[in-house]
Amino acid sequence: MTLTACRSPEARGMTWQEIDINTKTWVIPSSKMKAGREHRVPLNDECTEILARLNQFKPASEDGMVFLHQLSDVAVSKALKIVSYPEATVHGLRNSFCDWCGDNTNFPREVCEAALTHAVENQTEAAYRRSGLFEKRRDLMMQWGKYLHG
Repeated sequence: MTLTACRSPEARGMTWQEIDINTKTWVIPSSKMKAGREHRVPLNDECTEILARLNQFKPASEDGMVFLHQLSDVAVSKALKIVSYPEATVHGLRNSFCDWCGDNTNFPREVCEAALTHAVENQTEAAYRRSGLFEKRRDLMMQWGKYLHG
């Protein structure tokens, strides 16, 4: 979740069919998105490395889910608190990404907002914004992965 800056339900429901390791892209279908629109997520090197490792251990009867057991939001929250600190929240991961973007990068706000799949509030601007800013988001996510990796 942290490496993609996606919402918890999207990440928990990730399937192998949605991932293209070669292009380092995850395509989340509109049916799984809060806004009801397909979202393409550029995957950074750190995320694709984890996915490649997980892919080695897929069971033969696998149902397509990346995470073998459908994780609940409560289970993810509990795990986060165990490995991090008691005040940590799943939404806080996305908030950390947002803060990092503003404090540590020169990416335009609209690129960071697109990475978070936030809707463009101005209706006129939204009507003209057809690009998903994908390549700029790819650069942003690569820097995010490097930042998290240390």
